[in-house]
Parts: sequence; structure tokens; C-alpha cells
Amino acid sequence: MTINKIVKCVKYYSYWQFGTIENHTNATSWFFINFEKRLSKLLIMPFNIMSGESIE
Repeated sequence: MTINKIVKCVKYYSYWQFGTIENHTNATSWFFINFEKRLSKLLIMPFNIMSGESIE
């Protein structure tokens, strides 16, 4: 029996919109302080953070 590692290409997006950079900073900091370890355990690949980009 042979076990092969399959590499997958995965992109995760979470779209948050804030009125000020201060609100963005506070929310992002709170999120990662509280959920980074739990989130990392759930994902099959590490995630990239794209901050300041608009998806419109």
C-alpha cells in the first residue's frame, strides 16, 4: 500500500467592510486573538491574508 500526499489549491475569503481603519484594526485583532488557533485546525491549507483589497 502506498500513501501519496495530494496538494490542493485552496483559497479562503472572508469579506469584511468597515467605515474606518481603526474599526478594521480592532476587529481583525480581536478575531485573531480569539479564533486563530481554532481556525487553523479546521483549514486544510494555511490561509493568506489580503487586507485592504476591494472585491467589487
